[in-house]
Amino acid sequence: NRKYCVFGNIFGEEKRPIMLPPAYMRSRSALSYLLNPVTSNTIKKNKRRQAELDSGAKAKIYHALEMLNEDIVVLNRFQYTHDQYRISDTSHVQENCEKCERHASKKQGGCDFLLIGKNYFIIIAEVKNIPHDDNEEISEEKTQDFCEALKKSQDQREEMKSLIESITEHVGAEQSPIFTFSAFPNTSKALCQNIDINIIENHWIIFTEDFLDFSIWWDRNITTHPSVPSDDIDHREKIKRKY
Repeated sequence: NRKYCVFGNIFGEEKRPIMLPPAYMRSRSALSYLLNPVTSNTIKKNKRRQAELDSGAKAKIYHALEMLNEDIVVLNRFQYTHDQYRISDTSHVQENCEKCERHASKKQGGCDFLLIGKNYFIIIAEVKNIPHDDNEEISEEKTQDFCEALKKSQDQREEMKSLIESITEHVGAEQSPIFTFSAFPNTSKALCQNIDINIIENHWIIFTEDFLDFSIWWDRNITTHPSVPSDDIDHREKIKRKY
């Protein structure tokens, strides 16, 4: 299917993302819960159930990205091994590295979505399902879950950003802007009203409200961002005036 092989406007069509894989795929844990929801191990059942809920949240982002009018490559469930990281990181020392000796082929890191544009990268790490709408009472437990997920996401974002910068340097290419986001597709911004504003302002977060019209969120945060080179300055200025 040419939609998933080349950028759409090569054929004179509207811009469309290249989605890899071409259809959303649930994780192994999520599939395990769907196929066998009943188990005597409560901890394992809860983990699999959470994996399925998170999978639904990730599918929401996948389909929102799929509908964008943009020439981008979207890699879902991007992962890399320690050996792949070592090759790209010129400062890494193999000697006496335990991971190089014993765990070179094991997964070291990754992110839920890696987007590659013509002159920028976007990392969406640790998509989590923490359901909360404007009418719900804000519980301390849910707020804590949100803050913990945000902290884990921040660590993943920094690791992925470092990897991309190392690869770019390794191949001798010019460094491009790298945007990193944490995503909570089923979480309302209202949940954050009791959280330190500095924590929120220092993170780029995608909330459920942003999915009302994801193209608007994209224009405000990516298309009009000053660090993203644009071939059509007039178009960018029109979008800025629109919002």
